[in-house]
Amino acid sequence: MLSTGEFFKYTFKLKNKSVNFLLLLQFIVAIIGACWLAIYNSKLTLLDKWSMGIVMVEITSIFAIIIYLFISTVSNEKINSSKTWQLLPISSKNFYLVNLFSSVLNAIYLVFMQVIMALIVLIPLTAFKEFRKGVGLTYSLILKRMDLILKDVLPISILIVVFMLLFLIALYLFVTTVNFVSTLLVEQLSKNNSKLARFLLIVVIVVITLIIGINMIDLAASINFFSSNTWLQWVRLDGVMIFIDLIFLFLNIWLLKNYHEGR
Repeated sequence: MLSTGEFFKYTFKLKNKSVNFLLLLQFIVAIIGACWLAIYNSKLTLLDKWSMGIVMVEITSIFAIIIYLFISTVSNEKINSSKTWQLLPISSKNFYLVNLFSSVLNAIYLVFMQVIMALIVLIPLTAFKEFRKGVGLTYSLILKRMDLILKDVLPISILIVVFMLLFLIALYLFVTTVNFVSTLLVEQLSKNNSKLARFLLIVVIVVITLIIGINMIDLAASINFFSSNTWLQWVRLDGVMIFIDLIFLFLNIWLLKNYHEGR
């Protein structure tokens, strides 16, 4: 029987296959797209043509992340709803957390590898004097403003990354809540009322999503990047996301333990 650690390794590797496939597909599409743009725009300089590679990597990265979110979300719910997986000698809490964070870590791995891909694409640009000059100017500017970067830019950047991770976790948690609650309602109600139950559930979910979304947008919009307390505003936003994540996390674990293990 699989232990918690072995279960994590298995789920991570299972989802990591999708990540590696997406990275390979993204690289191929980016190269083909860059070549097509370079050929189509024949008036561009050689430096501009090479720069098309990094542009395509940036564009395809967005699509790759969206596709991964869809694939990993479906994979999460298949595992959460599987009677076979729930036979493992693992507590409901560990079972759910392992499944959740194996997807989160793969998302981090995907973004990290996309950064590596972008750096690899940038290597040929070092052959151009204009590019090296631009990098040198940027580096000297960073050195001159190192105090400002360490004091303001770096902490705010870390808080933004934390917010993005918390938002990702909230997305996974919310989908699981919808899956668990909708399944529970359909099982408790008769078949004649199942369509009505699903409709009412969708209405409730939309309302809750709108309320949460509007509040998060208001909080994000209220942040002034030129203010001296910008980092405090991001701390507040991260705090709200942590609160939301914890609510959905405890709810999902409770639903899994009390209503989905015995199905």
